[in-house]
Amino acid sequence: WSNHRKALRILKNDPQLCTTHSVIIIDQSGSMKQCDVNGFRSRSDAAFGTLALDYIAEQLYKQGDEFFVDAVTIIEMNCTGSLFVHKEPMDWILFNK
Repeated sequence: WSNHRKALRILKNDPQLCTTHSVIIIDQSGSMKQCDVNGFRSRSDAAFGTLALDYIAEQLYKQGDEFFVDAVTIIEMNCTGSLFVHKEPMDWILFNK
């Protein structure tokens, strides 16, 4: 939790210290409710699961114990876009959202 709080403070007070800011858009249209992806209840669950496992976890394993301030914004897109997370630190807390 301490690194998470530290990263939140940096993102708020010193955003220029942010190493990267990834903006990810996930389709949430009606077709994303279909359950045709093995291992997931829906296409939407598959998109979020893949994001967590193949993007966020992979980045966290690469950085190891080093402290970086990488931010992530996730937008859910349906008829309009809505923020799921906005400039959250890329850490295990984000992974578990």
